[in-house]
Amino acid sequence: MSSDAVAIESRFLASGAAVALIDARGALDEGLAATLALGGLCATNGAALLVLVSRSDVGAIGEFFDAGATQFLVSPASGSELVQALRFAGRHAVRTAGNAIDRRRIPGASLYDRETGDVRRWIIGRIAGDCPVAVVLVSLSRLDIVNAAHGRPAVDALIETAVRRTETIAHAAIGVDLMVARLGGSEFALVLEASGAAVTAAITALDAALARPFRVADTRAVLGCRFGVAQRQPGDDAAALLRRASEALAEAKASDGSVLHVALPDGVAPIDALAIDLHHAIERDEIDLRWQPQVEIAGGRIAGVEALARWNHRTLGPLGADTLFDAADRADLGIALFDHIQRLVLARAVAWPEALGRCACRST
Repeated sequence: MSSDAVAIESRFLASGAAVALIDARGALDEGLAATLALGGLCATNGAALLVLVSRSDVGAIGEFFDAGATQFLVSPASGSELVQALRFAGRHAVRTAGNAIDRRRIPGASLYDRETGDVRRWIIGRIAGDCPVAVVLVSLSRLDIVNAAHGRPAVDALIETAVRRTETIAHAAIGVDLMVARLGGSEFALVLEASGAAVTAAITALDAALARPFRVADTRAVLGCRFGVAQRQPGDDAAALLRRASEALAEAKASDGSVLHVALPDGVAPIDALAIDLHHAIERDEIDLRWQPQVEIAGGRIAGVEALARWNHRTLGPLGADTLFDAADRADLGIALFDHIQRLVLARAVAWPEALGRCACRST
């Protein structure tokens, strides 16, 4: 994702606005890029996205709509017409947060093309029942390659397949009540009646499923994806939960390394996110050892050594054993991690000089 798109998302999130206005007059490509950047974000947060286009570019309105635009105004337009368009956009935002039109009843609409109001009402119902709730926002990338080769219909079909695959995998992974909704552009939401390890299991399965190639026409396409995750905290309402998930997704998009960002309260270690990363850490040889000698006080002789496991995380830096094993427990990788560390310890110990060969060694 370009730095301009990240900046646009950040500014909109910071503004707290209910309406985003994009002026695409004379700058169609830039306007479409901005719409793509904000489309899913506006849908998630129940905001409206108004696009101004020149009369000569009316034919591009369909592309803007697919990217997430909700309202349009064709130039030339008077100041009063712009004010009226903004008012209608504001009404759209209010309606989306309240009683939304069910887009699934529109001929030709996708089963998953739900209004944000559907997602909000689903969340509100679970909060009212004091149930755990998690929001997983997914943003797909590399769709421009498919669009260039096969056109927009192929992109829409591919996104539909990705959303359908998400619903199937999430049900199979944890079997809880959930909803999947395509929100706009290349983004969709998975909302789960779950927390903790169940959410981690769902994301782990989803990450693996979306990494598999998708069939497009007579070829295959591999997509990239970013995840933004927020779990219900005390005092959260639907709007706060969705906003935190949006902020987490924006962080994941802005990151050069991590594909997942978990929104957690201040001071809480992101164990759920680390549990996902740990699946790849062993393969990438990110787990290493530090040696701590055990010395006899009386004679000063080294009687043994303790192997301390360290995770050289690509974005967070060195992580200690407590965090490492907490993440392993959350990801159900405790045995695999222990076996990996034991192999490292034995391989290193074999290469020690003879003088250290009689030292006792244990790993932690």
